[in-house]
Amino acid sequence: MPPRASCLESNDTIPSRSSQPTTSQDELLSLASSELESMRQENSMERSFPPACLRLFHSSSQQNHLCVDCGSGTDVTWASVSYGVTLCLSCSGRHRGLGVRCSYVKSLTLDSWNHFQVLAMLEGGNSQLSEFFTRHKMSTRDYSTINAALIDRYKTKAASFYKQHLAKHVREVADSGVYLGREASREASKSRSKKGRKKGHREQKSQTLPTVEESKEAALSESEH
Repeated sequence: MPPRASCLESNDTIPSRSSQPTTSQDELLSLASSELESMRQENSMERSFPPACLRLFHSSSQQNHLCVDCGSGTDVTWASVSYGVTLCLSCSGRHRGLGVRCSYVKSLTLDSWNHFQVLAMLEGGNSQLSEFFTRHKMSTRDYSTINAALIDRYKTKAASFYKQHLAKHVREVADSGVYLGREASREASKSRSKKGRKKGHREQKSQTLPTVEESKEAALSESEH
């Protein structure tokens, strides 16, 4: 069987943040948005991770240049699409051992990606997941004090909730049209949540049983007719 062709040439690597050309964040977001729109129009077709999207991903404040599990900065060219985080080669092997239903691992340089998967990476992020694990007492520090492997935290109900919530959020972002960045996505998500709560309150109010006085008034009105 012939070896799988790489999406990058053999001498290509993910550029370090210091070697990337100077581009403002707004310009980078605009370039990434154009790449995502092109992928959207291709529907389910996959391609290598778009370069501007990759630069945007690494330029965020999410510590995506490090492995989310061990903190290594070496060979961090792997990712768990399920959680939108980056992994080193060693930790990516552990994630593969969990199975794709738990953690779907892809290479940022060797594999092909679709529109949804790229969005999952841009809307996820290492810091975001790490903060979630910290709130649920599942940080690397927490696991250093118990007799359990760090990889086991991805088998928990909390991790499953995070994964499902991220997937739902990414679907909403994908359906909303042109990608405007993380901040805009979160503002839109907050707006949808507020509208949902108001709608739920109105529906609950409309289903409330009438008071005794309201019942009497309704009965009197019917008798008059």
